[in-house]
Amino acid sequence: MHNSVMRFAPFAWLAFVMAVWAAPRVYAETAAPADVAWAEIQSSGLLDRNNWDDFGAKTRRERMERVEQAALQLKAKGLAFFAAYPADPRRWLLVEKMMALRPRFTKSYGPDFEKKNDYVIDEPAAAAWEEQLKQLEAEMLAAGDLPADQRERVEFKQLFRVLMGEIRRASKGEVVDWKEMVESVARFGVKYPHSENLLTVIDSLMRFYEPNHTREENEQVWHAFAASPNAELAEVARPKAKIYAHSMELAFTAVDGRKVDLRALRGKVVLIDFWATWCGSCIQELPNIKKVYAAYHDKGFEAIGVALENPQINPNDSPEVSAAKMAKAKKGLTDFVAKQDLQWPQYFDDANAKNELSERYRIVGIPAGFLLDQDGNVVSLYSRGERLEADVKRLLKL
Repeated sequence: MHNSVMRFAPFAWLAFVMAVWAAPRVYAETAAPADVAWAEIQSSGLLDRNNWDDFGAKTRRERMERVEQAALQLKAKGLAFFAAYPADPRRWLLVEKMMALRPRFTKSYGPDFEKKNDYVIDEPAAAAWEEQLKQLEAEMLAAGDLPADQRERVEFKQLFRVLMGEIRRASKGEVVDWKEMVESVARFGVKYPHSENLLTVIDSLMRFYEPNHTREENEQVWHAFAASPNAELAEVARPKAKIYAHSMELAFTAVDGRKVDLRALRGKVVLIDFWATWCGSCIQELPNIKKVYAAYHDKGFEAIGVALENPQINPNDSPEVSAAKMAKAKKGLTDFVAKQDLQWPQYFDDANAKNELSERYRIVGIPAGFLLDQDGNVVSLYSRGERLEADVKRLLKL
């Protein structure tokens, strides 16, 4: 029996190997051509850049070349699939991916490329591809077989692109259609009441909208957003609208023991600065606040810090561990304040890792500066940079 098994085993092994080797061929011969083409695109790694091995370890030029190569391959394969299978719903995912991964059409790299953008692109080719992508996007949005979740993503990206373009123009001092920008956000909220995407643009939009409008106009916009059927947009806007509608009330004991009460500060211009020691943009803004504080504190300007520190408390932490982490975060704040000589009082939430004030006012991005006039009314939710000094001087009538 043993010899019989040994004699026939090689033939059985050969049959097994032949079957495995033939499997892909059998699949290719029986699967639909569109499935074969799709499987090839998937296996190429063009749809998921997270699988690019050692991408972060490469030089800047190597990374650029890798992205360029992948974008050109995706363009070729995507257009080929689109042309060959015009009724396959997966074609729209390829169009979306092609819009996200655009080739630069780089012709050559200069000697200083590793330090700066020293390269030459094929401008006509890049312009032609942008025009083709616009046509594909229009065709995609007009298609009846575009999945609902993908339609929402594409329409939001379209909205985001327009808004960011207008915001860049506004930052250069150019005239823009603010009314249309606000209404486009409102329309998206009506059409997609369950979308959470609007939170990624509302902060950027209002940072530029508010300085160009009166307090009353800002309040009206926040009230309109608060009435949106989009739950996320309404939740963010509701406390902002409330802030504008009434004098702001806030009282607490600062980390250095000082008692803070906005009612006692009536008659002064007050900045409430939402920030954190871990926030790079916040740290960059501090010298500006210190400069304004030094110049106008004696003239009626006050500042209050609300520190959104992160004690890194986990749900499974014991009460003792949570308390130790909170104490460490608080000490980190007080040490930083002392080192930077920040003379205004700081709020730190000992009881709530998420910070009760940031939750109350739905702070979605920091730094955020609430500027209050002498009556305690919020005149701006985004006073920072050069605008802070200009607003303070205007309110102090200097």
